[in-house]
Amino acid sequence: MGKKIEKVNHRVEIEPEIWGNDTDDKFRAACTGIVNDVKRHVDGIRSIDYFWDTKITCEHCGSTWEEDPWCCDKARAEIDAAEAPDD
Repeated sequence: MGKKIEKVNHRVEIEPEIWGNDTDDKFRAACTGIVNDVKRHVDGIRSIDYFWDTKITCEHCGSTWEEDPWCCDKARAEIDAAEAPDD
């Protein structure tokens, strides 16, 4: 039996042009504006929305966050302090 290849989840993604280190609120406003503009000017749209990826990092060293973060001394000290018994 041969391999079946399908193209699914067809979509158009638009990334706003925002410069610098803008805030989440600025990105949200830019994306909402694009969605509204597309709805106003383009026919044949069943639905339109915007999505984002989530990146979780250590607040101390910037490493990718893991379940048990032992990436740097500050993270280790914070975990040790949280796990220390209350006296």
